[in-house]
Amino acid sequence: MIVIEGGIPAFRECSIHLEKLPIPSCHTKNLLERQIGFDLERYDRMRIITTEMRRFIQEGRDVELCLHPEKILKNEHLKKMLQWV
Repeated sequence: MIVIEGGIPAFRECSIHLEKLPIPSCHTKNLLERQIGFDLERYDRMRIITTEMRRFIQEGRDVELCLHPEKILKNEHLKKMLQWV
């Protein structure tokens, strides 16, 4: 599990037995607030992360992406989204 805050990895834990995913603290910010500070370095990090998520899904691993307390994306939905990235 990797928690990303503001485009920067903030926490990493190696455990396959998580009861629930942590909710990102920035989920309450609006789009403009989240875009401030999003520079080329953060873009590149996020590009690498999306590439790795796509690879994990292709390998048959379980991937979950929590963007909001009520929005957790899993393999099939991520697979459809990441084909355009």
